[in-house]
Amino acid sequence: MKNTLKFRRILCAVLAVVSIISLTACGPKGSETSNGEVPELVWYNRSATTRDHQLVYDEVNKYIEPKIGATVKNISIIGAEYNEKIRLIMASGEKFDILYTGGSRYTSYVHNGSLAPMSELLETHGKAVKDITPEYALNAAYIDGEIYGLPFFKDYAVEHTVYYNKDMADKYNLDMDSVKEFKDLEPIYEVIRDNEPTTYPLDFPTTLTPFELLQYDDIAGGEGFAAIELEGDPNTIVNPYATEQAMEYYKLMHDFYKKGFIRKDIATENTGAGGGKFSSIEQELPYLVEQKNQTSPYKYGVVHLIKPKMGTYNVTTCMMAIPSTSEHPEKAMELISLINTDKYLRNLVSLGIEGKHWIAVGEDQYKLPEGCEKKADTGFETYVSPQGNKYLMRMIEGTPEDIYDKYLEFDENAIKSPALGFVFNAESMQNEISAMNNVYQEYMPAILSGAVDPEEMLPKALAKFESAGMSKFIAEVQKQYDEWRENQ
Repeated sequence: MKNTLKFRRILCAVLAVVSIISLTACGPKGSETSNGEVPELVWYNRSATTRDHQLVYDEVNKYIEPKIGATVKNISIIGAEYNEKIRLIMASGEKFDILYTGGSRYTSYVHNGSLAPMSELLETHGKAVKDITPEYALNAAYIDGEIYGLPFFKDYAVEHTVYYNKDMADKYNLDMDSVKEFKDLEPIYEVIRDNEPTTYPLDFPTTLTPFELLQYDDIAGGEGFAAIELEGDPNTIVNPYATEQAMEYYKLMHDFYKKGFIRKDIATENTGAGGGKFSSIEQELPYLVEQKNQTSPYKYGVVHLIKPKMGTYNVTTCMMAIPSTSEHPEKAMELISLINTDKYLRNLVSLGIEGKHWIAVGEDQYKLPEGCEKKADTGFETYVSPQGNKYLMRMIEGTPEDIYDKYLEFDENAIKSPALGFVFNAESMQNEISAMNNVYQEYMPAILSGAVDPEEMLPKALAKFESAGMSKFIAEVQKQYDEWRENQ
């Protein structure tokens, strides 16, 4: 296993060198526009713009122009506004060259013709990045036999865990190692309830409930209304809210609620209780709990109850794509490839200028310049995840040196959904999705959080889901899934 992981890291480095040599050899040949100007690529990125943004991209352009015969104008849009602004920009027909996308937005853009096909471009102008991207990740991006977006090479698997206050657990000598299933937390929660009156044994926002601990793959592009039970029949699409394991969960949560383990306003107050909680549901990655403990007011412990899982939606949440309006798709592909295979460029666009915005520590880590307590103090801060290959990024000083190997191992050991690579086309189901979302908001936060008796409320919710078109929706997902499997 370890040798395989090391080999993949070495392959990234070798292909990066090959990419740079080949691009430099091609140079700017044929890169000038008809009026003799070097093309400027427009890249819309999900990020904030800080003081030295242009200074950094001046350096980017000095570096990339000799290699790909083009420059780039990076336009940042803050996260809260990004999706809506990009939707409007694309609807307007504006000509630009690169965007960040993923998930249901990706499939929507493909189906309305907003993205350029990539298969041929990857072979002719993006071979280096194609070769380092896991095959299953590329396969997950195909829609109707064509790929329209490049999934970033990153950690793909998802594991939901129970985070708990380790200091409090130690105070009462709680045996957290005895917890093998979610229901095993009951005696532990009783101790917290009886001895810590200002602390909730379990708290969470209704968007991240312990329902995440059920082994489902949401195969309908993140809509949440159709799933495969990863420990059940791999061929059958189910309503995730109507299975036996779901009902067991509802009953347990309602029991926890009645016993005072969960706050009474859990279904209506969606923010969580902040620091006044003993445990919550969190996504976990290798070393993540250790990193959180460096800044947390108390020490976290973590209980692993399910294996990490990986489905199409997990892989395609972060992607780079080329809009169909691009006038320079080949150059856009060359830049995408370079960012994802060139360590210097990847760190330049994400961390800024070495010596000014960060200081190198060895080959793979960095620290902030003297006098800077946080990245924003340097004059350049950006969201690093929407910009490409995670495994080229330098890590902050003190990060475990084997963290990327652990991420790769995390992915390799994850349960791969039988539907990995299946992409649902929800175009014909928009009315049903809208109606089901309304039903969800009316019933499911209270049911999922344990605030109501599921035996009384779930039948009402399922009847409303049925009226909203749930059976029709699941039948359409099943039909497309069966067709996809026949073609594999």
